[in-house]
Amino acid sequence: MRCPRCAEGESLGLVMYGDVELDVCPKCHGIWLDAGEMTALMEWFTPADSFIQDTLACEGLVAHSGALDVPCPHDETPLKGCVVPKTDGLSSPTLDICPSCHGIWVDGGEREELHAILMKRQAAGLDTDVALHVPAPGWQKALRRVVPDALYSILVSRR
Repeated sequence: MRCPRCAEGESLGLVMYGDVELDVCPKCHGIWLDAGEMTALMEWFTPADSFIQDTLACEGLVAHSGALDVPCPHDETPLKGCVVPKTDGLSSPTLDICPSCHGIWVDGGEREELHAILMKRQAAGLDTDVALHVPAPGWQKALRRVVPDALYSILVSRR
């Protein structure tokens, strides 16, 4: 597989964290999580595991604001922005998910934050479900500004 973030299409290498084999870009240190791997990682994470050790050892990791506008490295479906569930004391990064295979791209600069979120969610007994973030179309944003709340809810729910 090729890195969806790097312009040169860097080949992803395999790295084991616990029993989970992840695809990692050697250049930007982003990771590709196949469906179910986020949950498996969450159950394995500790405050000093090799995932966080490797992440902290990398310099200049970048977290991009906003979703990628590229195809999934696994099946070529366009990636969509997804938001990690809100977790107390931590921000919710926008990751990139494939709506077809449910794989998730995590930028190198999002790894440490994701680790903290997943550890906190595991300790609280919460799941790792992510939700697609789809911006409202322009007509809907304009309508929202001029139509009363009750009427707006009715109009938008009829779509």
